[in-house]
This record gives sequence, C-alpha cells and structure tokens, in this order.
Amino acid sequence: MAAEVGVVHGATLATFLVFSANARNLILGSNSDVLLQHLFLFRAILLLPLSVVAYLLSKGIIDSFGVITVFLILRRCMEWLAELHITKMEKEENIKFAYIFVFIQCASFILLVISLWGGDEKLFYIALTVWAVSPIVTGARFVLRMLVTKPGKRDVFVSLAPHIGSTWIIGVSTYLFRVVIILVAGERVGGLLFSAYAIGGMLNSIYTYALGPSLALHNEKAGVERGAGFRNHVVAGLCILGAAILAFIEVSENLGDTLLFRAIGFSLIGGGIMILAQHRRIMILQIEKSSVFVQDVFANILIVATVPFVFYLFGQDVLSGLFLWSAILTYGVYVFPGIVKLRQEVNRTEKDKRHVFPRISRSVIQAWVIFFLSFPLFFQLDGGIFSSPDLFFDSRRLLTRVPLPVSVIACFSGIALFVSYKRANLSASILFFLFMSMAISVFVVSAGSDEDKSSKLIFMMQFVLPVFALLLGQIYAQPENYRLRYESVFLYVLMFILPAEVLATIFQNTPILTPYLYLFSIYQHVQYVPMILVGMYTIAAVTLSRYSGMRLLLLVLAPLLGAYVASSLSILALVMTALGVLLIVYADLKRGSRGFSIFVCMLVIVGMGWYWLVHPQILNGFAQTGFTSHLMINGNTANDYLTGINIYLKGITESPVALIFGHGQRMEERLLPGVHNYYLDLIYNYGLIAAVPFLYLVGYTGRRLVRTWKTGMLTSDRLCLATIVLFYVLVANSFSVSLRQPYPGIVEFFLWGILLNELSTSSS
Repeated sequence: MAAEVGVVHGATLATFLVFSANARNLILGSNSDVLLQHLFLFRAILLLPLSVVAYLLSKGIIDSFGVITVFLILRRCMEWLAELHITKMEKEENIKFAYIFVFIQCASFILLVISLWGGDEKLFYIALTVWAVSPIVTGARFVLRMLVTKPGKRDVFVSLAPHIGSTWIIGVSTYLFRVVIILVAGERVGGLLFSAYAIGGMLNSIYTYALGPSLALHNEKAGVERGAGFRNHVVAGLCILGAAILAFIEVSENLGDTLLFRAIGFSLIGGGIMILAQHRRIMILQIEKSSVFVQDVFANILIVATVPFVFYLFGQDVLSGLFLWSAILTYGVYVFPGIVKLRQEVNRTEKDKRHVFPRISRSVIQAWVIFFLSFPLFFQLDGGIFSSPDLFFDSRRLLTRVPLPVSVIACFSGIALFVSYKRANLSASILFFLFMSMAISVFVVSAGSDEDKSSKLIFMMQFVLPVFALLLGQIYAQPENYRLRYESVFLYVLMFILPAEVLATIFQNTPILTPYLYLFSIYQHVQYVPMILVGMYTIAAVTLSRYSGMRLLLLVLAPLLGAYVASSLSILALVMTALGVLLIVYADLKRGSRGFSIFVCMLVIVGMGWYWLVHPQILNGFAQTGFTSHLMINGNTANDYLTGINIYLKGITESPVALIFGHGQRMEERLLPGVHNYYLDLIYNYGLIAAVPFLYLVGYTGRRLVRTWKTGMLTSDRLCLATIVLFYVLVANSFSVSLRQPYPGIVEFFLWGILLNELSTSSS
C-alpha cells in the first residue's frame, strides 16, 4: 500500500510540480499581481490534462487503488490552485485567513481518520471527498475573480522557462527515483523505503514549501536574518535523532525489519542536510532572483542514476541511505559554489600573506583534473586497478567486473570544483531534454516486464552520464601559462601512454597492440582509445608547435604515434591520423612555416612503416582483422554490417510509435552482427525525440562555426578543434558507440564543450 501511494504521489509530482515553476518563491518576490494572474490561468488550463497524465502514470507502474487514486489526484489539483491564493494572502499578511485555512485542513483530516475507524465505506468516501476539495474552500472567491480578470500584459512565460525546467527535472526525477526503486527492489521494499523517506523528509518538506519562503520574505522586509538559530537547532536535532536510531539498530536484536529503521535513521540525517540545501535554494530564487535550473538538472539526474547501480553493486540494504545521498548531493550543488566564491573574494581582498583559505591556483587544479580525465586508467569495483592481459576482456555482463575509467571521477570532481552555472545553461539544457525525452520514451513504449523497464532505464544512463563532460568543457577557463592548457595536458598524457604501449607490445612479442602495460591495462584499447589519442596529438600539435620545447616533444612522439596506430588495427584511428596530418600541415602553412609539419608527416610514416616491416603479417590480414576490429564483431563482413543496418532501419520505421518513441525492448545483439552506430542505437531504443537534443546541438555548433568563420575569427586552432569534434560526432559514431562509452564519451563531450566555449567567445 505504501508503494502504491508513493507512486501516486510521485506521479502527481511528475505532472503538477513540473509546471509549478517555483511559483511560490516568484510570487513572494514579485511586486505586482500580473505574474499571479498569468500563473493562475496557466494552471487552470493544464489542470485536466495533467490529472489524466498523473492517473496513467500511476496505473502504468503498479495496480493502484483506482478510486482512491482519483481522490489523491483531485486533492493535488485543489492544492495546486490553492497554493496561489495562500501565497497571495501571505504576501498581504492576512493572518485571519491563515487560521481559517489551517482549521479547515485539520478538521477535514480528522474527519477522514475517524471515517477509517468507523468501518463505514460510504462515510469514508464522503470524508475523502471533503478532504480532497478542502484546500479550495477558502479560495472559491479568489478562483472566480481570477477567471473573470483579464491578466495584465507581461512576457511572463519567457521568464518562467528556466523555472519550469527546474521544477520539471525535480518532479520527473522524483517519480523516476521511486519507480526505479520498485522495479529493481520490488513493491515491498519500495513501500518500506518510501515510508522512511517520508518520515525523514517531513520537516524538510514543511521548510521547503512553507516556512522557508515565508522566512525569506519577512527577512527581506525586515533587513535582518531571523530564524537561522532555530533552523540550525532543527538540523542538529534531526542528525542526532537519526544517528541515535542507527546506533540503536546496531545493539538491538529484536527490532523487526531493520531495513525500515535504518532507512529512517539515514533519512532523518538527510532531512537535516536537505533543510540547509533548500534554504540556500530559496535564497537563490527569492532574494538573489536567479535560476536554479542548472543545479537541479545536475543533482537530480545523478540521484536517479545512482539507484540501479548501487542496488546491483551492493544489494537492497544500501538503498536505505539513498535519501541521505540525495541530500548531500543537493547540498553540494547549491552551497559549494557559494563557498568557492567566498574563497575567491577573501583571497582577493587579503592584503598580507596570511590567507583564510589556501591560495591554490585554479589552473593547476584544472590541469590535474584534465590529466585524469584524459588518462586511460581504469578500475574495477571488485578488484582495484584494472589489469588484464586479455586482448579482448570479457566482463561477463557483471557490473563489478566492468572496467570504469578514472575519467568519471575526474569529470564530476571538476564540475564540483569549477562549477559556473551561468556558463553552463546550454549544457544543462541538452542534459535536461535528453533525460526527459528518454524517460518519456521508456514509459510510453515499455509495456513489458519490470525487467525490461529496468534494463531500459539503466541503458538510458549510459547515454546520459557522458554528456556531463559537455558541462565541464563549457566551464573550462583558458590559463595564461600555456603549459597548463588542456592541449599541453593532452601531450603529457601521450608522453606516458605512447611509449608504454609501443614498448609493451614489442616486449610481449605480439603484433597487435597489447592492452597490458604491466602496472595497469587499457580497456577497449583498439576499439576506442587509439582514435581518442590521435585526436589529442593532433590538437596538441596544431596548438603547441609554436613553442620550441613542445615542438621537440611532438617530434619525438610522432614516430611512436605512427607505430601505435599501425599496431592498433583501427580503421578509424588510421583515418584520424591522415586527417590529423592534414590539419597540422594546414596550421603550419597558416603560420608561414612548412618544416614542422613535414617532419611530423615523415616521422609518423616512418613509425608506421617500421612497425609493418617488422610485422608483415599485419598487412596480410589487415583487410579482415583491421576492419573487423573496429567495425565488426566476430569477423563479420561489410555485407553483415549492411544487413544489420537494414534490421535497425526496419525496426525503427515499423510504426509511428517506434519511430517517435523507440522500442520497449533492446534488440538482441545476435540479430545485429557487428553493427555499431550510436545514432541508430539511440533512435531504435528511445525514438526520434531522444535524437532531437543532439540534432539541436549539432545544428547550434554548425551555426556558431559559420558565424565565427564569417567574422574572421576561425583560427587554425579553432578549425582543428572543430574538425576533430565533428569527426568524432558525425563520422566515428556512425561506426561506433563511443559517445555512450565512459572514457571516449567523456573526452569527446569535453572537447565539444570547449569548442562551444571557444565559438561563443569568438562570437562575442
């Protein structure tokens, strides 16, 4: 029963909350009723369609109560309209209205409880009806007045767009959070957890939707902050109570279901932390009058992504701490940027050498983040650093055995350290629309088993998570010291990897590139990594060849790059090398020089020729082995590849629903011999709606490129970066799925973000 009520509540959040647009905070911060009038009409129009969608979302996951579901949705409708009236009365400081409203709510709830005790079904439904409509009783005249009043002229909805996006992501992610828990852990566990989350989050909800905005309003009027001490005492009390419950569980032997009590303990602590996070959010919205769209997108997508992974890794017990994890993450995205800003301001105003915060160069930290982001080091959750001599490693579809790159940690650490939400609106919007469109697809077409829905949701996260690197690229700040720029960091990575790979391959006496470097192994070492490293070398060579020290290092690495690509048997890496040489030659000629590019070209060819001369068997089998190593599976031919493409296209176009929303089940790999195509994979599984954000981003990038070219700001460095990014996005992913692989996807999206940053700067 708790699971069912939790899903209905989640469904109303995924419908009504998503269109709330932070209305309470905005009305309290506004000086006129024009916004209130527009918001009322907006909600009145959406009331019926959102009710229908909420009912369908409730019935689509579990067999909900039916009649009670309708009354729960009706109650939410009345609350949605009443919220506007309550906020207006509060703004006018109508204390009499407050007492009357609270009395009616308490009386209707007590009547509902009494009807449950009586056992009379007819009385119960009467009481349920009274409780459902009670929020609007005191606001009937307000509703009539709003309906007959012509709203003032104001471009409201443009200003509401980021706030609607913010509430959209919160509402939908809350619904998905609950649905995923039920899908992976079952209704019984889901019901226990929802109950615990509700208990732990009760005071947080009261503060977020009632007390917090009111305190902010009165504090702004008074010019002083009141209530901070009480808030801190409440937070401390929740944390102490939660810790006490967790300690009691450890010593108690006859407690019953420890999962419930453990979840309550963690949720109480999380509720305290969440109050602090929501306080900061209210300040941003109501006092600073800024959007929290980027923060909400960042936090809520990560929260939803956490659920299936931690469940399959650690079991259902770890789900008890999810509310605490979500509170910590939310606190971080709202509060941490303020701490970073404070540190910068304090260090800027300090006159002597004693600093309140350590003065650590952002450029140095940023360089280390990029180093680990681009360094192909992998780890396994069950075995530390990934180290396997197998040419093609088989994870046996076990998440604990899958090699994960340190790039993931570096990416999210970099976002936390250098977050600049004003510069990341485009990235957050792409993340938001991609997440929303894929989530809609899952629940439109996944009418099969819970296992199918769960599989589609986990697969969805494989597409979404690498896109966070786009945000990191957009907030990248170009250092004054060229040795700390991302191009130089790429060169440092190549200094480690290229010699190690070539020497290890020679020492192990294997003609094909080895993944095993003794200290660690490189995962997908011939499928994706060579293409990434060649792109990194090209970018570094075009940008850094003007510096004598870097130029010498580039020349030393050139023959190693040739040998590395020759041994990788990667068609895309070979094409990338040819493209890279052309870009290096073009940049060299643009600077009025030829010597460097000629030497690079010769040394790369020498490296390739030497390796193929030593291992002639590679050339003999290259047509089969080389082509299949990157584009095929198990030695299938080009005809098999085309056959697989036809199977994909047939599935995509089999019906309008399949074309728009995709399929409920992933196509089995045995039906697609050797087909790797990111876009067909995306459209087949999630439909054209999921491809729209990518199409927009590609079009936006192209438009910026044309504008930069017309203004004469398309330098050889920018042209090189743009060519590499477009090759990755348009060419490589037509024959691979690198954009949804953790290591190559993160690097590619990071470069894409830097390109957008460069093009925006040049356009400005």
